[in-house]
Amino acid sequence: MVAAAAVILAVSVTSLPACSWPADRPVAAEVPALTVVATVPASGAEGVPTDAVVELGFDAWPESPVPGGVVRMTAGVVDVGVQLEVDLVGRKLRVTPARYGEQPPRLLDTQTGYTVVVAPALRATGGATLAAPFILKFRTGDAPAGRATRPTPRFGEVYALVLATACRDCHADSALDLSTEDAAFAALAGQPTRVVAGHSAGSGLLRKLVGTPDTGGAAHLPLSDAQLALVRDWIDAGARR
Repeated sequence: MVAAAAVILAVSVTSLPACSWPADRPVAAEVPALTVVATVPASGAEGVPTDAVVELGFDAWPESPVPGGVVRMTAGVVDVGVQLEVDLVGRKLRVTPARYGEQPPRLLDTQTGYTVVVAPALRATGGATLAAPFILKFRTGDAPAGRATRPTPRFGEVYALVLATACRDCHADSALDLSTEDAAFAALAGQPTRVVAGHSAGSGLLRKLVGTPDTGGAAHLPLSDAQLALVRDWIDAGARR
């Protein structure tokens, strides 16, 4: 019985068709690594103002929110709490020494060496990650330089300069009614998935306009960086009417 079973098993296995990958079946493309292409301050910089905001520029859009522990800042050997902000328009991650939501952000200590470490777990919207930890080191000077005031545009500007010119023609009689300023504000600011006040990187509107992979690509009419920045600043300032 054992011998017979062995014969049957051998026949069954050898009679299976060989596995093959059809020539016309697409092979998944390898996702390239996420790369840091610019930093502010520059690596190794000396005399950095104590009110500086660290900016890391990437070759793709960083995903938001950034998981806890992915970005660390130390002053000497002491961990510093950080606040992280993703800028989809500039493909940047801003790092400030502050607890989440703390305003204004803290100043850096004077004449202190700082190290910012970004773990490979940082992910881009298309799935790419850093190939290795990224490390930025700099040293502060004696004083602040004065932070620039963030713009606080109103919706009327966003509608006139962006939505009315690039979006209205395709969204005048649809589920997303942008035919008038009033209709557009209700359709966007009244829908949490479309506009998240104070969080542009998590807002479907800006993600669609810049063309993150999860939205299926950018709007049909290309927008300038200035137009995209206007939408970003409006949302980050609270998405007010």
